[in-house]
Amino acid sequence: MAITGREAANQVLRLANPAKSPIAPVLDKYLAQTLQKAQCKDLVLGTLRHRMVIDSIIQAFANCPVRRISNTVLAILRPAVYELVFCPVTPVYALVNEAVALGRKHTGRKQSGFINAVLRSIDRQIRVRHTDILSSNTRATVPVGEKYGCIFKEDFLPNPDKEPVAYMSQAYSLPAWLIKSWYKTHGLNNTRALAKASNRKPSLYLRANLLKTTAQDLAFAFKKEELDVECHKGLLRVQGAGDVTQLPGFDLGWFVVQDMAAYHVVETLNPQPDWHILDLCAAPGTKTTHLAEHTQNQAKIIATDIQPDRLGRLQENIDRLGHTSIEIIDYKSIDQHVQDNGLFDAILLDVPCSNTGVIAKRSELRYRLQPKNISALCTIQKDILKISLKWLALQGTLCYSTCSIEPQENENQIQSFLANHTNLTLKTQRTTLPTAQHPDHDGSFVAVMESD
Repeated sequence: MAITGREAANQVLRLANPAKSPIAPVLDKYLAQTLQKAQCKDLVLGTLRHRMVIDSIIQAFANCPVRRISNTVLAILRPAVYELVFCPVTPVYALVNEAVALGRKHTGRKQSGFINAVLRSIDRQIRVRHTDILSSNTRATVPVGEKYGCIFKEDFLPNPDKEPVAYMSQAYSLPAWLIKSWYKTHGLNNTRALAKASNRKPSLYLRANLLKTTAQDLAFAFKKEELDVECHKGLLRVQGAGDVTQLPGFDLGWFVVQDMAAYHVVETLNPQPDWHILDLCAAPGTKTTHLAEHTQNQAKIIATDIQPDRLGRLQENIDRLGHTSIEIIDYKSIDQHVQDNGLFDAILLDVPCSNTGVIAKRSELRYRLQPKNISALCTIQKDILKISLKWLALQGTLCYSTCSIEPQENENQIQSFLANHTNLTLKTQRTTLPTAQHPDHDGSFVAVMESD
């Protein structure tokens, strides 16, 4: 028997530990057990995205330290508070009644009474669930989206004028060290914009497979299904899509999911049909297949990944899209391939990174990422850059990309690399910061270098 979306979300939040491992396996398990998949997914990701401010609300208005509440009860309370604050169209009675019912089922009558009391107390403290925040009291307002917020009757957030880092960290549920780093690099206003972008519900963008269709024809097929479609620089922004695999043309390979920021990478590289290209960190293949489409399936593209277990997903995407110019080889076979086929005209390095440009899509990342992780990743990136040079032809093109917005992984990394390899010339580099403004998108970095 199928369970409700709220119960499925409760089970995911009870069992998953975002600080230690990805939530996707647990989420997928319970999505399969409910017919209300969209609701379950939104409750899980929304709760994780806003958990710090949710806990602040519980502690401020329920007079109960979160550390004293069991994980089982928190897994019911947190998504209910998320709905109360961030989903104003949901009737209060509906979310409270189901939370109490879940409490009675999983924790007993006493704890269900506690859940009811906490939610009723928080509800009484809300002045307006959803309103324009331009003229509101910042310390009493939880930002919800770009322009709106939920206003409480009492101040409970840090003073943004006196403690801007503490305020943004708590209001946007992001690590204080990351906010501090952004503040130092980008300043106050840009940091606030980055925090908003990292908390948005990301739009779905699709790249039309130009070897099989056009963006216009794909948009027409979606509009026939009464989907809201917009064209943006070669991509389609689709609203109300639901399960991507059920969209028209998915099985036929008409499109692939790709954000605007990631789309810029291959477009900046501008590979040519007669090039011999290596995609060194290829899985799951979004940029690999973009290379094939950009070169009209005429280039000789070699795709590999140091993690061989990821190559299966890469092959699946290549097969679905129908690209014939891509050959997958084992990472250890690159030297032999070069010996048999010559050096590469271009190498794409979509390196492992901190993913700080895609926090909106990876809600649990804010619980795992630490400064020491970035330092370790910088070492890996440096090694990948260095080893790739032995496979690059004279006058070849090296393209380095990340989905990070941290200078030490991007501009600083490239500056240091070029200082130690004077045979390379920087042709262009571009940092794309994530934004919540329309059209919203993720963040990324790309640098293109040429060898002398």
